[in-house]
Amino acid sequence: MPGPVGLRGGAGPSVESIALMRWYAAAQSGAQFSVGTRPKALAFDGNDIWVANELGNNLTRVRSSDGVVVETVSNIPSPIGLVFDGDHMWAANSTRNTVTKIAVDEQLRPPRARADAGSRIAGVFPVGANPTALAFDGAQIWVANFSDNTLTKLRASTGERLATVPVGSGPNALAFDGAFIWVTNQFDGTVSKVRAVDNQVVGTFPVGPEPSGVAFDGGTIWVSNRGDSTAVALRASDGARLGVAQVGSLPTAVAFDGVHIWVANAGDSSVTKLRAVDGANLGTFQTGAVPIALSFDGVYIWVANQASNTLSKL
Repeated sequence: MPGPVGLRGGAGPSVESIALMRWYAAAQSGAQFSVGTRPKALAFDGNDIWVANELGNNLTRVRSSDGVVVETVSNIPSPIGLVFDGDHMWAANSTRNTVTKIAVDEQLRPPRARADAGSRIAGVFPVGANPTALAFDGAQIWVANFSDNTLTKLRASTGERLATVPVGSGPNALAFDGAFIWVTNQFDGTVSKVRAVDNQVVGTFPVGPEPSGVAFDGGTIWVSNRGDSTAVALRASDGARLGVAQVGSLPTAVAFDGVHIWVANAGDSSVTKLRAVDGANLGTFQTGAVPIALSFDGVYIWVANQASNTLSKL
């Protein structure tokens, strides 16, 4: 079985692939790994899985090949969102209304845990109220600000604020489709479609009660709805509803592995696997307690289990 797609050293994914999170080719396994306190978000950097530990005020970096913790980055206040831009990991600091930019040191081989990586913190930047989710569009970082119903757009290279974009009520998850940013609006039961190049909201589409996760599969936007335990498929080109799949209880995050859509079900400690082409349910797999976030590393799906302070590897 091939390992995850490497980011450096030889032919790695392009910036566009990083923005679209295209680490494709999937498989299954099963393992549990301990991380920090209250893991809330995951991101893959081409080699390792990063975990945002909300109550630990730190990030855990886990080697994707075997789950070994290779680093702990401290002094990241209440992180609940992560995204990788090809060189830096960005963390959303929910209680500080900021985001932190951290240089990814590719030389952490073999693993060695470190208490702090302060010298690699490249900046802390103010955003809106209660930032909860992040996305990268190939040049900019987008931040969903849950408590003031906006998106903040930052230049990835410098952290400069480029725009503040009003969206729906309670924006809480983001996805990039190559041209547009999609944001779930928890209290509106909608998703907003924002053109990345000029920050214009070009559509708002109903999806279901309490939308909580979103992913792009190359042609379709998938949204999980906590309120009715469904995953809704929208055509990315025009927002038309293509179908609805029943999933587990209180679905949260959504991820795409190149073939399948995965949905984390916080209410029953499981993930649901859907066939992306038609939404067929291919199985439900148990995880740790209260799965809250997903990431795909090119081979495995990783699940952050909020209540058990673990990762599941599927």
